[in-house]
Amino acid sequence: MLTSKYCYKASFTKVSPGSAISHGWRSIRIGRDLLLKHLGKVIGNGESTRIWSDSWIHPKTHLKPIGPVALQDKDLMVSDFLTRETKEWNNNCMETLLPELAEHILSIKPSVLGTEDSYIWPLQQSGEYTVKSGYFSVHSFDSQSTPLLEKN
Repeated sequence: MLTSKYCYKASFTKVSPGSAISHGWRSIRIGRDLLLKHLGKVIGNGESTRIWSDSWIHPKTHLKPIGPVALQDKDLMVSDFLTRETKEWNNNCMETLLPELAEHILSIKPSVLGTEDSYIWPLQQSGEYTVKSGYFSVHSFDSQSTPLLEKN
């Protein structure tokens, strides 16, 4: 019901706050932003993972490609780096676009069976989100950005 009220112009992951939103929806959006900040992608067939904006190379450290992206390459998906026949990494494509990350990318084993990409919560050993790990991520990042106060 809330998504039909607040997400009629954009998807849940992209909707921006309105001027008059409920406290409940505001809280849901805070949780959504926390998830979006830390979620990583596990590569299956690579068809739903964006090369330049998703955390897929090493989700735990948020290792992502950077640099100026050519206009024709900005919408590339991970599947564009895989050969169509064998579903293995296309080394020529990788060496052309991301040579500095090739070693990391080659360590990822894509699905040969065509399994879809999935999400992972890299802050938990199991990869599954828990409220406890979400709470910890908020407070550990807050304490890292807050200078320590000295006692007199």
